[in-house]
Amino acid sequence: MPTTLVMSPAIFMPPPPSPGVALDPDLFALFPGPAALISSGRPVAGNTDGLALAACLTDPLPVPPAQVRVLVGARQFDLTLLPAIGGVLLLARDATLERNLIEALARSRQLFRDLVQCSSEFAWETTPDGRFGFVSPRGALGFAAAELAGRPSQEIAADAEGPWPFADSEPHDVTEARERAMQLADAHSTAMRLSRTDDLTDLLNRRAFVTELDVRLANARRHGHGGTLLYIDLDHFKAVNDVLGHGAGDACLKALAAEIKSCGRVGDLGARLGGDEFAIWLEHTGRQGGVRKAEKLLAGCVALRETYGAADRPLGLSIGIAISRAGDTAASLITRADEAMYEAKHGGKNRHALAG
Repeated sequence: MPTTLVMSPAIFMPPPPSPGVALDPDLFALFPGPAALISSGRPVAGNTDGLALAACLTDPLPVPPAQVRVLVGARQFDLTLLPAIGGVLLLARDATLERNLIEALARSRQLFRDLVQCSSEFAWETTPDGRFGFVSPRGALGFAAAELAGRPSQEIAADAEGPWPFADSEPHDVTEARERAMQLADAHSTAMRLSRTDDLTDLLNRRAFVTELDVRLANARRHGHGGTLLYIDLDHFKAVNDVLGHGAGDACLKALAAEIKSCGRVGDLGARLGGDEFAIWLEHTGRQGGVRKAEKLLAGCVALRETYGAADRPLGLSIGIAISRAGDTAASLITRADEAMYEAKHGGKNRHALAG
């Protein structure tokens, strides 16, 4: 995924110095935004969004504690960097919507001023305290624009009768506007999360998984490490829907997703690719670790078989294991793991096979 990074000082002060904190890996999942632990310039732990973001930060980060604003592609993040035992703790807030709103407001104000410059009419803006903030170049009431700018509007005609044209008829309520902006930001955040996750299982969907996996593989090429992909297909899943109904089928898929989550580590990626096909990316894991994870999933499938399986068509898992190689893309790695999965299925089902 092509990204660009622009780093500039944030508009807020850094937190007080800290001697470094020890991190419980489970806490990353509780943080509402991207969070990761960076050691020697690479992410070693974190939640899904934090690991993906940290992998995109190619420029050296400032020495913590610090707060910076970064642009990654078209998205903007406010980063807080804190010293931690084993590296640097990165906590991020997605400020993309806020930036877009500010830029849209700035463009609308500039458009207003450009139109005024071309107009022969008198136009103005007043500040909340009643002073002229902006005045069109022609001025008005015998005053030049420069004479009116910053001046209390009531001073130029204190004895005027009737409604005063330069005063707001209604006070500005910035609280309501701020609440609307926060609601819009929450809706945007929810929409982003829903666009990346599978509705039924809350795992990553196929599109988000492929995007994340390409980021991980690019990071692996830069730092000389790799990982392992498991491609998982449920054996005889159709029998669950046929015998017990689609409600039971959905429950079975949710149970498998829960098993995938429970046996995952911080930094792993779990996804439902579609139907009854799932995938797991195991960060910094080779052949031995991939086989262990596959065998753990097969053992966990026993409970699924007892609950949802049919006697003549036993529920099982066919798992393909593919070790990442130099030059792999998400598409090529998924293809190799998928081929290994079919090898396991043709070899008798409910087993794993290693890609060549």
